[in-house]
Parts: sequence; structure tokens; C-alpha cells
Amino acid sequence: MSLLETRRHQLFPVLDAGQVELATRFASGAPRDFAPGEPLFEVGQRDAPAWLVLKGSIDIARRDGVHGDALITSHCAGQFSGEISQLAGRESLASGRAGADGCVALPFDAAHVRALLIGSAELGEIVMRAFILRRVGSSSLEEPVLFWSAIRLRPTSSVCKVSLAAMAIPAQSSTPSTIPTAAPCSSDLACCRTNCR
Repeated sequence: MSLLETRRHQLFPVLDAGQVELATRFASGAPRDFAPGEPLFEVGQRDAPAWLVLKGSIDIARRDGVHGDALITSHCAGQFSGEISQLAGRESLASGRAGADGCVALPFDAAHVRALLIGSAELGEIVMRAFILRRVGSSSLEEPVLFWSAIRLRPTSSVCKVSLAAMAIPAQSSTPSTIPTAAPCSSDLACCRTNCR
């Protein structure tokens, strides 16, 4: 069973009314209204705040490299966005958009999240556990997929396939009909180095 199935309640906890009231004391700004579909943060954004949902929902998605954005979860009232890398000012690993009915959310920049972690042992434990589990869970959510074209890498190249397998990288062959095929690739390492660029 996956982390998402076994520990969902810890990955995406719901704060009760008292916990939400306590958390608001540590917010870095006033509540903001977001229209349906409006972005709160994007993949790769630095210093993106964590958001505590007061009303409505936030759809959290990741890039899957094949089909675009893939929904991870929807945070509703009492839930919060964010993960551990954001505490260090690193890039966000997911994007967040207001749900179908929009949302009202309270921002927490990294400094204010740290203040919350220190200022409230109970809330700090809930938030930190969720942030850590989300980071751990992201490695299972984000499986790298490599695509090779007929021009760059022949699917028959056994050395290239072995190299990808040795690195535990799943690979899919993609040979669009509009791309001309290259000459057959031999299975020696020199060929692989040339064609695996």
C-alpha cells in the first residue's frame, strides 16, 4: 500500500476550529479571496507561501511529464498547502489553484511557518509531519519517464536500455510517424554515447 493510502490523514490533516483560530495568529497576511481556477502558486516558484484554506478549496497538482498537470489532492476548509522544501525558500514541487467554487485562504510565508512550528507544539507537530510526509511521498508520486525518439536513440540499443534500467529510470519508446528513422544502432557503448545525448 502506498503512503497516500496508509497515511492520508497525516499527509493532508484537517484542523479543527480551535486549531484554525490558533494558526491565524501566525499568518503572514490577511485572508485572500481567489476566483475559481486562479493560481495561488506554481511549480518551481520560490518562496511560495503555505496557504490555510478558510473557505472553498485549493486543487494541488504536479507535473507528470506526459499529460501535463496531475491532481494530487484538493485541500478544503481547515487544510493547508506546502511541504518541507518551502521552509528553506526552495522551489515549490506542486502548483495550487483555487477550486471550482474559488477559495478564501490565509498565507504563511516561511518565516511565519517557522514561528508557528515554534509557537505551538501541537500545531507544529501536525504541520511538520505533513510537510515531511509530502516530501517523502513526492518521490513516489513523481516517477521520471524518459522518452527517446528514433533519431536520438534506437529502441533496439541494448546498452542504452541496460543503462536506463541500471539507473532505475523507467523508459518509454516514442517514435512518431513524422520523424524519419535513423540507421540501425549497434549495441556498443560508443554508439550509445553518441545517440543518448
